[in-house]
Amino acid sequence: MKKTVLKGSYGYIEARQKSLLIKAFLCALAAGVVAIIGLLIYKNKLNILMIPAMCLVIPFANYLVSYLAIAKYKRGTKEQYAILKPYEEQGMLISDLAMVNDKGIRMYAEFAVVYKNGIVTYASNKKWKANDMEIHINDVLKRRSVPMRLKVYHDWNEFIERIDGLEIPEDDDSLKRVQMGKETFLANCL
Repeated sequence: MKKTVLKGSYGYIEARQKSLLIKAFLCALAAGVVAIIGLLIYKNKLNILMIPAMCLVIPFANYLVSYLAIAKYKRGTKEQYAILKPYEEQGMLISDLAMVNDKGIRMYAEFAVVYKNGIVTYASNKKWKANDMEIHINDVLKRRSVPMRLKVYHDWNEFIERIDGLEIPEDDDSLKRVQMGKETFLANCL
C-alpha cells in the first residue's frame, strides 16, 4: 500500500518531485497517444482529437514547471534527521521546506523547529541570504497575528546549538501556538 508523505515531513520534496514527474510523463503520454490516434483515424493533423491532445499539454506544462521549481532542492541527511527526530516526536519539527518570496527568490530549508516563541530554521543553501526568508516569513507571521519570529541558520552547528534546550510545549496555549506557527509556515511552502 502506498504511503503518503505529508507536507512538512522528512522526504516530502523527494516524494513530490517523483509524483510530479510521473504526472507530467502520463500527461505527455496521453497527449501523444490521443494525437497519434487522431492522425491514424483522420489521416490529417487538423482533426477533432487534436483538441483534447492540446488540452493535455496544459497539465503537462503545469506539472513540469512545478517539478522544475523544486528540482534543485537538496534534503537533509538521514543523520541530521536522526538528531532532530525527538523534536518531530514532540510535534515541533517540519522538514523539506521550499518557498518563493515576493521577489521571486526560491529558498529551500531542510529543517525547522517550531517552539512556543518562534521558528528556528536550518538551510544549507547559501545562494540566498537568510534575511530573505526571515523578512518574508516574519511578515506573514505578523499579518496573521502569529506571535513568533523566524530565524534562519546556514551553519548546522549553530542551528543545533540554538535549538538545544528549547522547551517542549506542554500546556494547551503552547501547543496551539506551535501548531499555528507550523501551519502558517507550511502554507507558504510549495
